[in-house]
Amino acid sequence: PYPVNMMRNIALRSAVSDYVFPIDVDFVVSAGFYQYIKQDSNVLDYLRNNKAIYILPSFELTQSSTPTPWKKEEVVKLYKDGFARPAHHYYEPCQRATNFKKWAEVASDYAVKYESGYEPYFVTHRTVLDYDERFIGRGGNKQSHPMELACAGYEFWVFSSSFLVHFHQNKKNVEYLGNQWTMLEVTKKYEKELFLRYNGCPFAPSMFDLADLAKDKKRAEEKEKERKIETTLASGGEVNGRNAVGWMQTAKKEEERSNGLRKEVEKLKAKLDEKDALVQKLHRIAQGSGGGEKGEKKDDANRKDRCSCDEEVEENTKLRLELKAAKKRVEEIEEKKQKKGDEEMAELKQIRKELRMAKQQTSTPPSFALLAGVALLSALSTYFAIKWRKGGMRHSRVA
Repeated sequence: PYPVNMMRNIALRSAVSDYVFPIDVDFVVSAGFYQYIKQDSNVLDYLRNNKAIYILPSFELTQSSTPTPWKKEEVVKLYKDGFARPAHHYYEPCQRATNFKKWAEVASDYAVKYESGYEPYFVTHRTVLDYDERFIGRGGNKQSHPMELACAGYEFWVFSSSFLVHFHQNKKNVEYLGNQWTMLEVTKKYEKELFLRYNGCPFAPSMFDLADLAKDKKRAEEKEKERKIETTLASGGEVNGRNAVGWMQTAKKEEERSNGLRKEVEKLKAKLDEKDALVQKLHRIAQGSGGGEKGEKKDDANRKDRCSCDEEVEENTKLRLELKAAKKRVEEIEEKKQKKGDEEMAELKQIRKELRMAKQQTSTPPSFALLAGVALLSALSTYFAIKWRKGGMRHSRVA
């Protein structure tokens, strides 16, 4: 993944001006912004003398055919008509704190409060805090920076007349999807560090437990205390009236005490296990199984009954499968009989049709009609003779 925050830091350190404006390459600034901020000495003086950032509201167009707005009245009209919306609209906290509805109505700059997930684009003094370079690729790289600024006490102001327009690109998030879990772990660690670094920053703890943070802070304080003691004793000094030998004796006593406590804990655990076993035994007695020899015999009988029941269930399952297969075979035979009966019925219909046609041909010479009738009667007699030889005439559905 691309080391985006490292590149942002390089850009900040390489800036030759006193003020910086870190934005993404696919954003454009409203017309006249440079002249506006250059002439407004109040903003520049405030940024020079205070920890603050000045934010530009970020818009994106809902339709690619919409002309790019360059003035506030143009983008406000598009926003109210639904042709412009806050950038990165798929994640509402990203720009929510800017308050776009308020921005569309006001004529002077206003302050906003940081919210978790806020990702504004802003102008600030070049002495601003660095970006955390552990964030690479997509996922938390920009959001982490305003979070630390808020923890460090920076003020968040919004320009009333200037804005940004984001040219949305249909990029596949393959890199982000593969990198997001790694960045989530980095984010958790980063937020913990902010909480400890800024003495309980209220904006940082959004993805972890505050109780864990308190434990981490206590462990860090204890380690720092131990390090100072070790440094003092190693240099030959005393701590609380004791030198290195006295502290070693104290440490040995503390270790013995800890070992004694661990043994007590193990004894209590064994006793608890015995209690658990007794409770389970009482539970079996309450269910009717009971303990002792009778209870064991009853349990054996129950197990045998369960085995017999399992065998019966298995046998019934096999029988059901066999029955299903037999039904399927019967259906196939019935289908074949039906098909064959339909064929016989069609053949009889054809013979009757030919007889009717022979009767209707009155213009046919008697000798020819006689021959035709004899031929048809011969065909019928042959047909029925064959049927009788095969086992008897089957009942026909033909009326």
